[in-house]
Amino acid sequence: MERECRKKFPFDEVKLINRLFLIVFLISCLETDGGKIYTRVISTRYGQIQGFIRPFGQRQLKPVEVYLGIPYATPPLGTNRFSPTRTPSPWSGVHTADKFSPPCPQKFPDIRNGSLESLAMERVILMKHYIPLLTNHSEDCLYLNIYAPLQDTSSETIKTHPVLVIIHGGSYSWNSGNMYDGGVLASYSNTVVITLNYRLGVLGFLNANKNPTRSARVANYGLMDQIAALHWIQQNIAPFGGDPENVTLLGHGT
Repeated sequence: MERECRKKFPFDEVKLINRLFLIVFLISCLETDGGKIYTRVISTRYGQIQGFIRPFGQRQLKPVEVYLGIPYATPPLGTNRFSPTRTPSPWSGVHTADKFSPPCPQKFPDIRNGSLESLAMERVILMKHYIPLLTNHSEDCLYLNIYAPLQDTSSETIKTHPVLVIIHGGSYSWNSGNMYDGGVLASYSNTVVITLNYRLGVLGFLNANKNPTRSARVANYGLMDQIAALHWIQQNIAPFGGDPENVTLLGHGT
């Protein structure tokens, strides 16, 4: 896989990408929450949501609104396991979106394997930091996170921004959208940044066809999750300040 990557991209560009992800990860680790200041209450098609406001110490970075752990689908549990993504159930009251959801069940890469010697050091360091944060996983994991420029609550109109949706990498077998902190990017670029979880491994991409005479039937439930998240974004991102007609996808490592 690493050889194929280096054929497609110059070595210097691969090193640059690895370093950028490492920098984003370290910045997110340095950001700590004191007493939270909560956002305005936002109404979606499924219920009301309230996040929190994150300030930054740098003058050039304006505060952002952060909404963590928003359900975009029905939990894929019980009879919903190994089935297409279903829309979430409506809820009553205000959903406080100030905590990450658990990552989806996954199999971590073996970072002790000698083959990792060929990987860039920045990527190995990043993986070593990621894995401890991905151990507390659950099948109830179909949630997304929104980082949006702070709205002026004194104004009756919502200022609209372009939307960037980050699809996390990990070869469809590990990782989580929780690892990608979009706060700095949202503040610096005036963009609504969204990260999400989707089903991985056998729960997301099981090939259940046992008949060798037939073509493989792969159940791409993980891709269905991604499509369901994009559908949720189209329907609900406007009150957060996102433009549903200006959505860009960003992904890597899949």
